[in-house]
Amino acid sequence: MNWKESALIHAKETNTKEVCGLICIVKGRKKYWPCENIADDTTDGFCLSPDDWMKAEDEGELVGVFHSHPFTSPQPSQVDLSSCEHLGLPFYIVNPQTEQWHEFKPTGYKAPLIGRQWTWQSSDCWGLVIDYFAKKGLTVKDWKRPNKPEEILTNGIFERLIPRSNFVQIDDNKETLPGDLLLMKFTGPDPDHVAIYIGEQMVLHHMAGRLSSRDLYNQFLIDATVRRYRHAA
Repeated sequence: MNWKESALIHAKETNTKEVCGLICIVKGRKKYWPCENIADDTTDGFCLSPDDWMKAEDEGELVGVFHSHPFTSPQPSQVDLSSCEHLGLPFYIVNPQTEQWHEFKPTGYKAPLIGRQWTWQSSDCWGLVIDYFAKKGLTVKDWKRPNKPEEILTNGIFERLIPRSNFVQIDDNKETLPGDLLLMKFTGPDPDHVAIYIGEQMVLHHMAGRLSSRDLYNQFLIDATVRRYRHAA
């Protein structure tokens, strides 16, 4: 049985959610490694378990990422294209009902800044910051996210890593300028969101479960802002 046959069997185990896995080279042959889908909504997306990823890496060399589209064609979504770029591996998608496949590789695809779909790790608020500054020729460091987005509510990751990502904190008496980073706190004891001030009382940001958007920097967002940073270009 080849790896595609194994992956299809895995995909056919359920017709209500996406399944996912990795393709490894083990002893000179491609092997399918099933993984847990830890996405919040497994009916409309996938997120590979980091623990399963590490186990697969221990088993052999990773050469591909697999997931199923139980309700739609195997054509990649915007999130699939972004995730392929983020992981840097070929993607393989199958519809288990029709058994149609689609394969694609990283090509340098970048989702639009406004209207991109949200997915933890590959298309979230920090990913938007990276791409916004990249369009201006400026580098922002990326960093490994926690396994689950809710972990940022209590681990202070933004406050630790923003200063290490080419940003310096702005004094309270200084004016907010276009391109400044706004660190916000909404639901937990620690800051959990970042937005970019783009001028004229507007921000660009990507909140969990929503499309990235250009919104008014209203009183709600102002009250949520706990720190401001400027890129150290």
